[in-house]
Amino acid sequence: MPPEMVLADNDTNLRSRLRDMLLDAGHNVECLSDHNEIISRVRAKRPQLLIVDKDLAPAGGIQVTREARELDRDLKIALLAKDNLGAEDKSKALLLNVRGIKKDLDSHFTLKALLEISLEINDKVEESRYFHLGKVLLVDDAVKIRTPLKIFLKTRGLDVREAADGRQALSRVYAERPRLAVIDERMPGMSGTELLKKIKEFDPSIQVILISGTYDSDSFRKAAGLGACDCIAKPFSLQTLEALVLSVLIVSRKVTDGKTDTACGQ
Repeated sequence: MPPEMVLADNDTNLRSRLRDMLLDAGHNVECLSDHNEIISRVRAKRPQLLIVDKDLAPAGGIQVTREARELDRDLKIALLAKDNLGAEDKSKALLLNVRGIKKDLDSHFTLKALLEISLEINDKVEESRYFHLGKVLLVDDAVKIRTPLKIFLKTRGLDVREAADGRQALSRVYAERPRLAVIDERMPGMSGTELLKKIKEFDPSIQVILISGTYDSDSFRKAAGLGACDCIAKPFSLQTLEALVLSVLIVSRKVTDGKTDTACGQ
């Protein structure tokens, strides 16, 4: 089977870690580090996504992406960088239709960005595809919001449970120990922040994503301080939510398996 993705990075440790995460997300990944071999693969096998380190030896990632783009105008390309791209590299990436992504495998953010790109390509998922990643608990008092989100995430192969309020959510947490809880911030009786605190008191390894009605950086920092691994503000696309949920599940699973007691690898 031709690779869905070609991953090009001289750092063998990082390459292996990222490949394992993408495999967990169900992708077929081929790892390479030689410039000419990368271009040969793009020419012969037409992968859907090319992931290239900006500092790839010897010519650099920009040169590789330039040659790949000449071969395939529709190829999705991600350029990994240790830091945010500078103005010159950002301009080059924009002209080549390449997405720059900060390289950080100790959190879920790099994987989330790559999965968002992959979701633009693949729209079919078999039932139960991601059950091995653990249960997801969706908590929202508004049934008109909770039900469509549950249906969507289930159709994307995730093992999803639901709760209509904080008390019901805690009962499910105690009984089922989900790997991830996705919680609406504003709920009657018990707010999302209060529920977050109670979940973390019970089991710090359970990951929590808060859904906020508006973008508020102060509230997001407060939530992070209480243990939330990320927040997402309404309105958001279903694909953004899917990429976020998958990336958190995959990274937290790696952390748990590695016996590291940190939220989302942080």
